[in-house]
Amino acid sequence: MGELQQERDRQSDPAAHGHAAPQAAEVGGELATRRLLAFGHPQPRQVARILLQFPDDRLAIIALLHRTLGNGFATEVLSILPELEAGADAGKAPDPLVTMAETPISSAPPQGVAPVAAPDQDVADLRAWKPTQTGGDRGYAAWLLRARQLGFLSATGRSLPELGDFVAGRMIHSPNEQPLTQEDEDAGRKAGGHKLDKVHRTPTGYDVDLKEAPILATIVTILSARIGEWATNGGGKRRPLLRLGDFVRGDVGFGAKSPHNEGAAIDLDFVGQKNSAQDVIDILRVLPPGRLEVFSDNNDALHLDRRPGGFGLGLPSKGDYLSPRHAINPDRPWRNAEQDRVEREAGDDHGKTLHANGLVLYKGTATASATWDASRSRWEWSKWVLTGASVEPYLASPALHAAIADYRARSAAARKP
Repeated sequence: MGELQQERDRQSDPAAHGHAAPQAAEVGGELATRRLLAFGHPQPRQVARILLQFPDDRLAIIALLHRTLGNGFATEVLSILPELEAGADAGKAPDPLVTMAETPISSAPPQGVAPVAAPDQDVADLRAWKPTQTGGDRGYAAWLLRARQLGFLSATGRSLPELGDFVAGRMIHSPNEQPLTQEDEDAGRKAGGHKLDKVHRTPTGYDVDLKEAPILATIVTILSARIGEWATNGGGKRRPLLRLGDFVRGDVGFGAKSPHNEGAAIDLDFVGQKNSAQDVIDILRVLPPGRLEVFSDNNDALHLDRRPGGFGLGLPSKGDYLSPRHAINPDRPWRNAEQDRVEREAGDDHGKTLHANGLVLYKGTATASATWDASRSRWEWSKWVLTGASVEPYLASPALHAAIADYRARSAAARKP
């Protein structure tokens, strides 16, 4: 892992710091530069503006740039500085990311540190802020970055640069963790059609040309409600109420099917990191009314997306989300623990047909059957056949069942005239 990624990760999670965020008097050039790095790869002029603002911190800032972005970038920043000192940017609008990086926080956020009175002025200002668009210094992305500064949100090293890209009005860069072959990319683009016109391949991944990310409006609504509950209950210690994963991806391999291509989906890294049904229950309690579709997703995060008339909720097959016993494992190959169970129960009775149900990742419920092959002394299973039935009977938590039912009842009541 490079030093730049380490810096982003360090900035992304307050718990990793082991101490409270700096008070207003301590916010200086090096901290502002670290914050700027966390928002993604900065422009040299942005860093030069910080150098101009904090002349006493120049040596520390340049040393940080050498470690994270290299000698060439540091040299380019220094070459711009004389222009700024001569007033080249006088009268120009402030850069929104630089402004956010330099913004003092008047009360320390945080995790496991001294409680604060609720609500203090920073929190009151955040609650009064009502974004109407995704980008810019007063948009949903900027609101979420401010909520993170105040200790109500943590974010992965990928989601922070995505938020920063929206604030700055840049294309959203999606790193390519699993590069596609040209054949797979061509097939994905053919399937996706015009919906993938805004996804551009780069040497390191994809740049996605988006002006709006609809899912961020939903996340702001959810987090605003939870901050409101925190304040109503007397405030106290602040803690991250959501943990954001990435929300924009160049999912060319999924064709037009991936809502991440359009900024309509987000991965919540187990929300409050309890890794339990309570995380989903906490979301459903404050999720805006709408139709809700629950489906099987991968085991890395909870998935939330916006779709016509409502939301999609992708749950992993682990813990007390969806039953791990029914998850079909392509590495076994294509078996699950439910097949093992029915085989054990059959014992020496080889005269009947066995049946098992399963969960196919992203696709839903499936069924398979088996008969005894005497020549091989084993059960021979058919291929899995999708049933189209809901995955909800496979929820492991009765409380989550009840929360989904309650959400749907509230949504139905909200739709009535």
